[in-house]
Amino acid sequence: MNTCSLSYDAETEMGTARVLRARDWVTGIEEFFIRLFDAIGEWHDRAVSRRSLAKLDGRMLADIGVDPAWAETEATKPFWRG
Repeated sequence: MNTCSLSYDAETEMGTARVLRARDWVTGIEEFFIRLFDAIGEWHDRAVSRRSLAKLDGRMLADIGVDPAWAETEATKPFWRG
C-alpha cells in the first residue's frame, strides 16, 4: 500500500511540476508578446513623429526652438533607432 501511495505522490508531483513548467512557458510567451507589441507601438510613434518633424519648415522649427540640422538628422533616422 505504501508503494502505491508513494507512486501516486511521485506522479502527482511530476504532474504538478509539468503544469508549473507549462505555466512558466506560457508566462514567457505572454511577456514576449507584450514586449513585442510595446516595441511595435513605440516604433510606430517614432515613425509618425519623425514624419511630422520632416514636414515642418524653417519658420515652424524656429518657433519651437529646434535647429533645422538637428530636425533633419532626427527625421531621417530609422524608426528602430531611439
